[in-house]
Amino acid sequence: MHEIILQILYETEDILCMRGILQVEFAEKRGRLAAAGILFAGMLAFQAVCGFGDNVVPVFMGLRILLVPMVFAGKVRVNILKFLFCFFYVSVLTDPVETLFFIAERHLIFYWRDQEVFLLFALALTGILTAIVWVIGRHEVWKERIRSIPVRYYAIGLALSFCA
Repeated sequence: MHEIILQILYETEDILCMRGILQVEFAEKRGRLAAAGILFAGMLAFQAVCGFGDNVVPVFMGLRILLVPMVFAGKVRVNILKFLFCFFYVSVLTDPVETLFFIAERHLIFYWRDQEVFLLFALALTGILTAIVWVIGRHEVWKERIRSIPVRYYAIGLALSFCA
């Protein structure tokens, strides 16, 4: 059950990052959105009934990449590039949260169980992303500047993420 909640939170983070931060529009065709929802729900149901075992991470990562062109409008390559950019650069947000969890565990003598840590971590990250999306949403100038960033900058940023 924890894995299903985590996958829902991860997909929520993807949508928040793509739509709220990078200002990528949703697909206009309701059929594409419905198909994406059915595919995601089917994968969650399969995970709940049969499970993917040790392959759960690559299966759901592939699903997340597959859902990007279904959910968002625009060129497929550009949207996948922006998704990967979000995926690799979300560590800018996760590192401070991870540090707080480490401090809580080490100095407060508070031990987490494995699944609880991932759930709390994902909830904290979703909350941070929601706050960032809210702030960006209040500033039209920021949204226009984000939309005007050339795609090559995302490609350069993604390439540089492998160098770090």
